[in-house]
Amino acid sequence: MRLAPIDLIDNPEFELLVKLEHKNAKQFVKEQLRRNSQLTKKYLWYQLAMVTLLTALISSGLILWYVKSAVALIFVFGALCFSFTFLIFIHEMLHGLAFLLLGFNKISFGADIRKFVFYVQADQQVLSRQEFYILALFPLVTVKIVTVIAILVTIITHSPWLWFWITTMTIHSLFCAGDIAFISFFKHNADKEIFTFDSKAEKCSYFYKRL
Repeated sequence: MRLAPIDLIDNPEFELLVKLEHKNAKQFVKEQLRRNSQLTKKYLWYQLAMVTLLTALISSGLILWYVKSAVALIFVFGALCFSFTFLIFIHEMLHGLAFLLLGFNKISFGADIRKFVFYVQADQQVLSRQEFYILALFPLVTVKIVTVIAILVTIITHSPWLWFWITTMTIHSLFCAGDIAFISFFKHNADKEIFTFDSKAEKCSYFYKRL
């Protein structure tokens, strides 16, 4: 039987671990990524590899443009435009789909454009550690699979869309920093049984541990 917020609040079997106001989510993410863990180390190395690849792509595109072939640069620029518009929407929709697949409803989306923060929540519905992992990793894994398949197809067919898909893959890896940071929080509390839920009215997320 799935727990409800009332089962956690003021229950002597559970203790509030963190109350995270959504306006402070970006700072929370930064703090988690700064913590010295195997997960964050691997992700930061992964990010470095993706940024290096993106830099190489843009540099190659500029070189090709200089020698009168702007095709590569056009596809890289198109991927950048796509990534910072539609891909953000797709990323959050994939989180929403993960909620639905896990059996949650009352799903809503939000954003703080000034801080470039986007999120999806299932109001007053409790997630376990395993459910949260699925929710957090679903966009990363899905987009990675799609882009890798697209890259392989474009390599085989010698299509210039190769530039688009590689750029999209590298940009999306940066979008997943928040998801990795929250998983890192769970990893730092691996010895605890943690449950979490969002409060849309309070604009907060709660994390409780079982005593």
